[in-house]
Amino acid sequence: MEIVLAESASLVGEVVADPGFDTSVLDIAVVQSSGRPGIRGSVDGEGNFSLDGVPPGLVEPRIVLPNGQTVLVLERTELIGGEKANMGRIDLRGRVFSRVVSVFGKRGSRQGRTDWNTNEGERWRRWNFWNNPGLYGGKAWDREGRIVGRVKGEVDPGPAHLRIVSVGESVEIKIKVVGFRETDWLNVRGDREVFLEWGDW
Repeated sequence: MEIVLAESASLVGEVVADPGFDTSVLDIAVVQSSGRPGIRGSVDGEGNFSLDGVPPGLVEPRIVLPNGQTVLVLERTELIGGEKANMGRIDLRGRVFSRVVSVFGKRGSRQGRTDWNTNEGERWRRWNFWNNPGLYGGKAWDREGRIVGRVKGEVDPGPAHLRIVSVGESVEIKIKVVGFRETDWLNVRGDREVFLEWGDW
């Protein structure tokens, strides 16, 4: 018995976002007509994408964030094997937003800490936190539990940087960096500064 594999198709297009928005944080994803997740690819910094290996048939392309949140569902398209379908210009202006949160360790928050654990492994770990705060990184998540950004850089004294990308102009987030206390819910609309209290190993 001879098995013939169907030739795959491709999707190409261009994403247009607000000035200053880094389109390389976006992905293009395809959901098959059966509802099963399909393949996923990246949008580049110029807003262009080219997604190969798409199974032929009825597909629903979407622009999504890295955490899987959908920015925009595109029109369903019937693909033929070998076809290179052009999705044209996809306008995301006013739909997706990016802002930078500068994260600092609160001045003096490490002073007078004496609660060393006698276990050598734990002692070594805390020594690393003490001397390299933020070394093990941190993250921010929204009320749905989706990770919306990761803290990059040295927190104490700071700043480390956390780029938040979301659907909608404002988003409520919590930030947790190893070695610092978790924040309360923060409403983030634009760039802002956040100061973390030392604690919570």
